[in-house]
Order: sequence, then structure tokens, then C-alpha cells
Amino acid sequence: MTAPRHLQVVPKTRGQRVLDYRCDLVTQAVLGGDIDFRVQAMSPVIGPGPGTISIRLGRVVLVIEDREALQVLRTAVLQAVELADRAFGADMQPPAYKPRPSK
Repeated sequence: MTAPRHLQVVPKTRGQRVLDYRCDLVTQAVLGGDIDFRVQAMSPVIGPGPGTISIRLGRVVLVIEDREALQVLRTAVLQAVELADRAFGADMQPPAYKPRPSK
């Protein structure tokens, strides 16, 4: 039997954010179809300081640490929206339902 694991708070460096202008992990996720998502503001775990925004898309979680990172994510998503027709084809609306005339 293994001993239970306990989470511990890792203190931040003095006056610096942990993710200064870099990505902490490189990964790839494939998203498709109707995905469950959640967005929430997170307060700091310990002491005063800025919070974060957590975005969960299925089982992928993005933690946004500041407005600059949020703006970069917004810009990337807007560029992806502009490429949607080229990548997936035109978004065709289904034809409107018209009942047959009664005789």
C-alpha cells in the first residue's frame, strides 16, 4: 500500500510571475464536435496577488496568468475563425422547413 500524497504550495519567486513570457508545457490536443467547457476566475492559492483565469475544454485546461496572455489567445482564436471556411468548408445552413400545401 502506498502512502497518501498531499499537495503542497510552492512559493513564488520574489516579485516575478512563474510564467514570464513563456509556455510551461508543449502539448497537442485534438478537439472536435460539441466539447464540454468551463471558464472561471481563480483567486491566488496563498497570500495576496493576482489571480488567474482557468479555461477547461474537455480534458484540456489552459491557465491564463495575465491580460497579455489572454489577448494572445483571443488573437489566435480570431485568426482560426477566419480560416474556418477554408479548413472545414462553408458553413451551410440547413434549408428552412416548408410544409407541403394541403390539397
